[in-house]
Amino acid sequence: MATIGLDKARVGCTRTLADDTTAPRWYESFHVYRAHLTTHVAFTLKAKNPIGISLVSVGYLSPSRTSCICELIA
Repeated sequence: MATIGLDKARVGCTRTLADDTTAPRWYESFHVYRAHLTTHVAFTLKAKNPIGISLVSVGYLSPSRTSCICELIA
C-alpha cells in the first residue's frame, strides 16, 4: 500500500495489492490540491505481513518542488 500525506494528514491511499511481489506497481494517480501551507509532502510505502502492516519506506518532498497535481506511480 502507498499513501500520500501533507504534514500529518493523509490525503491519498492506493489499494492493497493481493500478491506479494518484489516490484509492486499500482498504476494509480492522485490529484492533491492544497489550500494551506504545508512543510512537506510524504510518500509512504507499507507491506502487508501475517502479523499486520509494516513500514517499508518514507520519502519527503518540499512543497516548492511539487506542482498542484502530484502523481504517484510506484
